[in-house]
Amino acid sequence: MASSQPPLPELPALPAAVETERNGTDVLTPPVDPLVNSATVRVLEWLAQHRRYPGPARRARLQGTVEVIVVLMPDGRLVDQRIAQSSGHAILDKAALDLLRRASPVPASAFFTGEARQLELRLPIIYRLSI
Repeated sequence: MASSQPPLPELPALPAAVETERNGTDVLTPPVDPLVNSATVRVLEWLAQHRRYPGPARRARLQGTVEVIVVLMPDGRLVDQRIAQSSGHAILDKAALDLLRRASPVPASAFFTGEARQLELRLPIIYRLSI
C-alpha cells in the first residue's frame, strides 16, 4: 500500500569535515540562525587553514572540543575572544586561543553581511585524532 503523504523536503547538506592535519579532523557544527550559520561555517573554514594539533596533546592522545566566543569587527579584526566551555585539557584550550590569534584578521568576506556591526560567534574548535 502506497503512502499518501507528500515527500519530506530536502534539507541542505551540512558542510563536509575540514581536514586539519594528518591525524586530526575538524567537524563543523553550524548553529540554527542562517546568518550566524553562514558566518560560523566560513570562519571555521578559515580557522581550519591555520589549525595546528599540539604535538604534546597528540602524543598524549588528548581530544576534546573547546567552545570559544569571538567578536569580529566588520573589517575582520578579532576584538574579543574567550573560552565559553573548556575541552578539559589546558593544552587544547590554549591551542584554540592561539589559533584565533594566529588566524586574525579573518577575511571580512568570510562573514561580513553588509551591515556595519560587530559579529559575535560561538565556535566549536574540535580536536579529534583519527584512528
